[in-house]
Amino acid sequence: MMDWRCRLVLLGLSSMAALFQLGCQFEPPAPSADTADRAEAMGLFADNECCTNPGEIANCWWVDADADGVTCTPERPCASGRSCDYSAAGPDGQGLCRCSDQGDCDDGSQMDGECVLKTGVCGPSFCNGYKTCSCWGGCVDANFGGYETPSQRCADSDAGFPGYCCEGKYPADPAGAAAGYCSAQINCVGCASAADCDDGLFCNGVETCQSGSCVAGTPPCAAGTPCSDTCNEADDTCFSASGTSCDDGLFCNGDDTCDGAGVCGHSGDPCVDPDPSLDHVSCYSCNELLDTCYQPAGVTSCDDGNGCTLGDRCNGAGKCLPGAPVACGSGPCMTATCKNCDPTSPGCTPEGSSGWRCEIAPAPSGTACSDKNGCTRDDICDGAGLCLGLPITASECLDEIEASVPGVRQCNTAHCVSTGPGDHACFPVAL
Repeated sequence: MMDWRCRLVLLGLSSMAALFQLGCQFEPPAPSADTADRAEAMGLFADNECCTNPGEIANCWWVDADADGVTCTPERPCASGRSCDYSAAGPDGQGLCRCSDQGDCDDGSQMDGECVLKTGVCGPSFCNGYKTCSCWGGCVDANFGGYETPSQRCADSDAGFPGYCCEGKYPADPAGAAAGYCSAQINCVGCASAADCDDGLFCNGVETCQSGSCVAGTPPCAAGTPCSDTCNEADDTCFSASGTSCDDGLFCNGDDTCDGAGVCGHSGDPCVDPDPSLDHVSCYSCNELLDTCYQPAGVTSCDDGNGCTLGDRCNGAGKCLPGAPVACGSGPCMTATCKNCDPTSPGCTPEGSSGWRCEIAPAPSGTACSDKNGCTRDDICDGAGLCLGLPITASECLDEIEASVPGVRQCNTAHCVSTGPGDHACFPVAL
């Protein structure tokens, strides 16, 4: 039997120089009939092209996967209804069965593979023996001495191995580290670092290795974040596509859409005055509190554009209603008119803050008026702003007295006293 130290050389656990120091002597395994046929067809038998051709090394992995029944084609679907993954097709166009647990890859009969949870597809089992590239052509079973499988090798207590095969994963206890894939514990762990758990996907978060087991990551795209809560696996970003609707909760900045770089953009003020020629912008303006373009009726001040109205108020429908007209004071023979006054115009000085002034002018001469003196009659404007009446004479006043007191004229004259606008009283005065 071959010395166990020589076996370590074949396993790659010791240097090739040790072959000579140990005096190891062995013959290469004779290829099986299947191997010989394959090698002859490839023109590789009896030479060492396989040792230097990486493609042949990869091909042996697919040969092993075929042997373990975990490859699939349209004519040979996966067992247990699992789908076939063609993303990394084999040399003959075959795919690999997808899996979520070991039962999807090992049914105890046709399938005898291993579920690689990291990628979610089945692969060839390591522990039941695997194919390796032969320097004499084709793929052969790995030589563990007497053609032991890894499971048999780990169970070889005479050679100091601890007992259980770990499918090429890291052993659970330090004692198994020397064997590389053997463990004294039947529950072999699945990782030694986070790199062993990385599934290459962005949208499910960063996987970690905790106590020898892979732990799923937290999805990086937090829900509820506008334009940054949609995972984009192709770009490894959380950005929603440009033009995707979003909402920042505000009304007055307009419609919201994502810009494709994680920012929720806005269309601008939605309350553009439909009739900008009217000066009622304060009534048709954005109201964030009510999510409308109208300011409340009766409480919001505005300007109807007419300086001669005061106390203008919004009507609740975007319009400005005029307030009370400006009252311009005037005399009985003066006319007063309110005029809009633009303070930027030469010669116009407004009297009010809203831009108005009262223009006063004398009434035309002869215009009837009242001088508010009861002792005058036939009052008319003089054309210069004064109201003038003709005085009631003493004779006229005495006539009024005599109408009720006959004979008063004999020894009296009369005196007029105004008792109010348009009213008077006459009193006799003795001669």
